[in-house]
Amino acid sequence: MVGHTHEDVDQMFSCVAKHLHRQETPTLPHLHQALKQTVNKNVCVHHMDAVHDYRQDVLGRKGAISGISGPHHFILKMSGQDVVLGFKDWPDSGTQYETITHLVPESIGNCVGSLNQNVVAQVNEMADGVEKWKEAGRLASVDIEWWRTWLADMLQSKPASTMHASSLPRQPPLEASIRNQNDLLDAIEKGATKEKKKSILKIKKK
Repeated sequence: MVGHTHEDVDQMFSCVAKHLHRQETPTLPHLHQALKQTVNKNVCVHHMDAVHDYRQDVLGRKGAISGISGPHHFILKMSGQDVVLGFKDWPDSGTQYETITHLVPESIGNCVGSLNQNVVAQVNEMADGVEKWKEAGRLASVDIEWWRTWLADMLQSKPASTMHASSLPRQPPLEASIRNQNDLLDAIEKGATKEKKKSILKIKKK
């Protein structure tokens, strides 16, 4: 499966790239509309202006995990009714996982943070660019005004446009989930039958 787990996503972005190559999208609303027209199916486009600052919340907690960039192999598995988080430096079979579940914060706060300074710098740089676009006549006046308004709004603190992690739906137990999905079971059985089928190659006679 390695190397093939995201082929559907790659195919979708390939369609998007080909479609956008033939479109003019001077502002985000134009881009959103073009994305909706990429495929024949109903496409939901949602722009995220802000996200929860989970990093800032975790850094302020006692027992926050450090050295996370060192290990090359992590695992999440069920142990009874609990989820266990473990790691090891390399994915070799002779090394046991070290459990670090106890280091994970039990709850997450509101995660409301200040504006990211990198974003602020990029927005200010884009604002300077807008004036150059105007002088060069590269954008229509209405598009120039849209960018000025949007960039100014980006410098204002605002609530996250995504759901908080604590309010996301929880995955039901695996056995119960599969048991209630007859279509999934049928697909698995058909796949297994197809895998067992032996290929027969023949030379066609003229």
